[in-house]
Amino acid sequence: MGVKVLVLVLSVDREPWRSIERDGQRATWAAPSAFDDAAPVRFYRGKLAGAVRFLIAAITRVLTLVGSDRPGSPAETVRSRFISLAGRRYHKSGSVTFDDVIVTDVPETYAMVTTKLFATLTHVLATETFDYLFRTNTSTYVDRQRLIEFAEDLPRSRYWGGFTGISEGITFTSGAGTLMSRDCVADAVTAEWDWDLVDDVALSRVLTSLGIEAQPLTRPVLELVESVESATTAELGAFMWRCQGIQERNDVQIMRALHGTLEANR
Repeated sequence: MGVKVLVLVLSVDREPWRSIERDGQRATWAAPSAFDDAAPVRFYRGKLAGAVRFLIAAITRVLTLVGSDRPGSPAETVRSRFISLAGRRYHKSGSVTFDDVIVTDVPETYAMVTTKLFATLTHVLATETFDYLFRTNTSTYVDRQRLIEFAEDLPRSRYWGGFTGISEGITFTSGAGTLMSRDCVADAVTAEWDWDLVDDVALSRVLTSLGIEAQPLTRPVLELVESVESATTAELGAFMWRCQGIQERNDVQIMRALHGTLEANR
């Protein structure tokens, strides 16, 4: 039996992300295909309603207006503590899968994106079978065939890789493309998380604390449709791309252009 990679996509049921998911990802690489068994795709979301979501948004807005949102300020410390309390309250909340969408009980707000990730990881460990988990976001194109082929040669345990950077003094892998063996996912949800850190940094801090070292992976960034035409052979040989349009968020057009190029060259 071959390797199985579960692809988790951070999803928000609001514009512009709704259109990018529907017209970009679901119309190209995430459409039903022969790779659905070896690399199934799950989009995970939070709840759009809820008092906590609106309270966090209000606090953030007020801090911005009064100029007290700088790190270390008393007001920002209050906000951070509130997010931490909300994280502890919601990180073990229930999640439900509808077809290929996982809906968590976590309020849908950027401030709680880390809590939403934790709830989703806990859910898929209980409901899905997989050897590796690949976490990405709405602006990413994934070549599932190449992802499977890449994962076949990886260690089956204690593997963590992605596009790396430095934040909070530690190496982290971007949420646009983080690949982990199942045991890393299982170990991560037993550790203590910093709920007020953004999700990719919070997860990376946990994995680092477990003594796991991030392995750097290639992730080309395409900002224009023309970027696809000028991409090098090496760039086109990757298995993930960040389609982050700089012209009126033309992520969908870039994604479709990339899809056409890749399919034409198979």
